[in-house]
Amino acid sequence: MRLIANIKAMGNSLLVQTRKPIAIKDGEYEVNLREVGDNHSDEQRRMLWGVIMDISKALYGDASEKDNIYLQLLEMSGARYEFLTLKIDAFEHGALDMFGIRNYRKIKEKNGFVSVIAFYGLSNMNKKETSQLIDTTIRYASEVGVEVDEDYWKGLLSQ
Repeated sequence: MRLIANIKAMGNSLLVQTRKPIAIKDGEYEVNLREVGDNHSDEQRRMLWGVIMDISKALYGDASEKDNIYLQLLEMSGARYEFLTLKIDAFEHGALDMFGIRNYRKIKEKNGFVSVIAFYGLSNMNKKETSQLIDTTIRYASEVGVEVDEDYWKGLLSQ
């Protein structure tokens, strides 16, 4: 169930006031919180990945490089990132994947440790960051010969 609610933090408790009455049982629930108005739409996400796949097809003949292109676009757009250092063994056994870190570039390996730049992806971006990524994607698509309807995109961004 997805709902929009006003939330007030009270120590380790939350007071949740929904816009409409809801029928749920008392118990434990997994809750993901996002600020209203600071998110991108599913349509923006689909369009962005569609353009990224078109770029991959234009450059490589298929969509196989879409993840690498996405990482490149995150870098080009100045997306937020963190420097992380972990033991090589942990890196090789998927420690980053276990923490949901998929957008990273290995930058250094020394003395049994690996350093990476881990980029925040689309699902963790606010509206301004999403807009920067989309602008970068449109520019890059144009450079590699992929046509994009910029007016349509600008309409999506204004949502």
